[in-house]
Amino acid sequence: TGLLNILNFREERFFLSSRPSNTLLLVICLDILVATVIAYFGIFVARISIIHILMTLAYTFIVTLLFTDIIKLLLYKWTSARI
Repeated sequence: TGLLNILNFREERFFLSSRPSNTLLLVICLDILVATVIAYFGIFVARISIIHILMTLAYTFIVTLLFTDIIKLLLYKWTSARI
């Protein structure tokens, strides 16, 4: 979720208001891929099924990029109104 927070908090508006750089997208995708391979094949950790990995990724994307973004937007709106 830390990498997805970069997407979320780099923008004061909705996180998709501007496209991230190709480098940033590549690094995030590679990180997710490497972590998925490590978890799926059980390298240094207990093996996890692909279904559980995909469910975790879906949950992470929904919470980080949707709910957290909504909270961020509300906080920006609330704090800018108080200044």
